[in-house]
Amino acid sequence: MVNSKQLKLSFFLGAILCMLKVIISLLGHYNDTLQIFNVGFMLIQTKYWFVPFLLIALFYIFVSFLFYLIFRLINLGVRFFLN
Repeated sequence: MVNSKQLKLSFFLGAILCMLKVIISLLGHYNDTLQIFNVGFMLIQTKYWFVPFLLIALFYIFVSFLFYLIFRLINLGVRFFLN
């Protein structure tokens, strides 16, 4: 059964982690990040415009469900040790 509170929190934490990843990459390796953005903008201008959006969405979904899995494992562990 899906816990809606954990799912909402995992999507929120996934969004925060994705934003932090972009900010840290901009602060740490500015030139490398600009090259990645240039490749992304080039793909947007060609007929492969969906590829950057697809990769961003897949990364966000992966991170969010990873947080959800961690929450479910913590919940299972707490229930196991309390009973």
